[in-house]
Order: sequence, then structure tokens, then C-alpha cells
Amino acid sequence: MITRGHGRERTVFLAERAPELRFFGGYWAMPGGTIGDEDLHPDGGGNPVDEATALQHCAHRELFEETGLLRHCLHPGGAGRADLRRERERLLAHERDEADPKPASPWPRMLHGAPAPAPLRSLCRIETPAFAPVRYDTEFFHVPVEDCVAGTGDELAPDVWPGELVQGRFWHPEDALSAWRRGELVLVPPVVILLEHLARAPDFEAFAAAIAATTRGYREGRLHHVQFSPGIVLAPLRTPTLPPATTTNCYLVGRDRLWIVDPGSPDPAEQRRLLDLLDERTASGAELAGVLLTHHHPDHIGGVQALCTARNLRAFGHAHTLDRLAEDIP
Repeated sequence: MITRGHGRERTVFLAERAPELRFFGGYWAMPGGTIGDEDLHPDGGGNPVDEATALQHCAHRELFEETGLLRHCLHPGGAGRADLRRERERLLAHERDEADPKPASPWPRMLHGAPAPAPLRSLCRIETPAFAPVRYDTEFFHVPVEDCVAGTGDELAPDVWPGELVQGRFWHPEDALSAWRRGELVLVPPVVILLEHLARAPDFEAFAAAIAATTRGYREGRLHHVQFSPGIVLAPLRTPTLPPATTTNCYLVGRDRLWIVDPGSPDPAEQRRLLDLLDERTASGAELAGVLLTHHHPDHIGGVQALCTARNLRAFGHAHTLDRLAEDIP
């Protein structure tokens, strides 16, 4: 999370991903990437560093590759903008190189002899829920622009070069969320979670504590607040469904009045997770309107009776669907 400014004037940098990318193409996200061999072996060989160290190396490298910002002082006199641009071009060319075997990354050579900067502050870690065929386990670090020492642009600010990213800009959290709700901005779900916490928090420390607590709950089994579209929360519940799938998606639709669509899990533990999610969504004033059923398959209706009984709700659906359900379902 790259930020600029302080207090209520703090803004967050978001970048648009290239539309042709297989993963979230066309979405706006926070710059980042995946751990490479140069992060695991920053000295060029030997035993790999531990995961926490590799993540720090990866975050610093991706920061420079994707935004041109650098937290390392390469030599006492600093590095000129032209020098940094050449180094960044070499790094990006290495990323695009499909040779087998791939040549060694220029990143370790670029940093050779430079003192390591202070570690980046870790804010949270979020793993993609089980509904997705490709899952990522992502650590989010905080990068105040004011803590960087150099950049490839005319000022100390993110400098997006067309490639994996198309463009980028700083947003006030609530402005970005408002644009998302109006359909003017497409955000990746984890960024929605972070921005909602940041917009609500009275200060950054309160935000950091809140997002850490929320994501810790995810790791302990609570359902994520996955929103691909405003007002629609996706809740993947473990169900006896068709393999290789292990979950069926339940949806919470609405903001002030919530409809629960296809609460399909017959597992009491999964039903408890859904009830906990509903409690979280109603704690801010929303009310539960009822249950909607799309069809009668067991992995879509397995939790209807338990949910309706627990929250005194009625179930609605096509007459043929309702005819095929047990008589004691409301």
C-alpha cells in the first residue's frame, strides 16, 4: 500500500492492470508481484533466505519495477534519474525474458553494496478464498512515498510504465470507493476490504489495528467480505458438490436490506460461518430481508432450513423449486 500525506489527507496509490492479463485484467489494484529466485537467493546462491526476508526483498523489487520508487540509497551521492531508468529497464527486460534457462536477475547486482533500508511495515496478509481456481497468499506492506529516497520520474511519486500496469493515481479512500459504487472503477476484492477499513478509521494506526484483526479472523476461518460488485458479497461455503469444486457460492445481496441467495451447506460449522458473516453485515444497521433460492440442487439448498430457523426468515423461489423442498422449510 503506497500512501502519500498524513491524517485525513492521506491518499492511496492504485494502478490499473492491463486488460489482457489473465488474473484481474482491467481491475485497479495496489502494485505488487510474486516472490522470485532473486528474492529467495539475494546473494546469488546458497541456501534460500526465510520467507519474511524473501517477502521484504520481493516488495522492494516490485516497488521499483512497477512504480520506479526506491528505498535503497545506491551510493553516497545517490543515483541520477537516468541511471535509475536504465536499471529499471534492465529489470523489466529480465521479467519479460522467456529464455530457458533464464539469465540471472540484475536486481542483486544493482543493490550490491547498498545498505538495506528499514524493513517495510507489514499491514496484513490475505489468502484468496477457496472459490477461486488460482489462489494467492498476499502480504500487504505499507510504503509511504515520503520514506522513499529516489524515483524514476520527475518527482518522488509512482511512475507507471505501460506493461503489466496501464496507469495509476492517488485516491482518497472514500473517493475510490464512491467511484467503485458508481461503476466507474473496478477494484480487486482485497483492495475494497482495505479501502473500507481505511475510510472508516479515525487514523492510520486505528486502520492498521482493524485490518490486522479482520484478516486474522479470515485466517482463523471467518468468511471474507468478497465483493466483486458493490452490494454483493460472495460467501463460498463448503458443500458436497461436484468435484473438483469443494464450495458453492452463497451471496448476500443488498446494502440496507440483505437477501441471502442459496445458503447451500448442510454442515453446521459452515452454517455458523454464514451466521457470523450476517451478524457482521447487520451490525452496522442492515436488516435481513429473506432467502432466495435459484434451484433445488442439494449444494444450493442444504442450509436453508437451518438459516431460516436461526434468523426467523422466509425462503422464496420458483414454485417448482419450493415444491421439491422439505415441507418444514419456511
